[in-house]
Amino acid sequence: MPLLDRTESDAFEAHLAAPEDIEPILAMFEQRFFEDQGVQLGSSEFYARYCRGEFDSPVGLAWSTYYEAYIELADRRSGGALRHMVPPALAAC
Repeated sequence: MPLLDRTESDAFEAHLAAPEDIEPILAMFEQRFFEDQGVQLGSSEFYARYCRGEFDSPVGLAWSTYYEAYIELADRRSGGALRHMVPPALAAC
C-alpha cells in the first residue's frame, strides 16, 4: 500500500503505522522550509519553536501534526520510554 493514496476528492489519506512512514513527510517539510526560507530547520527544532508560538499557519499546523504522530509512533515502539525523554519545554505543547 502506498504511503499516500489520492482519493476522488483530491484529498490524501495517509497510512502511518511506524515512525519510518512519517520520516519522508517530515523531510519534505524540512526541504520546503529550506527552499522558502534559506535556513535548514529540523523537525524537532521546528516543533520546539512551534510550541513557543512560532509558525502559526496551516503549514505549521500540518508539520506539527505529522511530528506529533512521529513521536507518538516512536514512543509506542519504545514501550513508552520516550515519554520520559520529552524536554519540559515540549511537554506543555
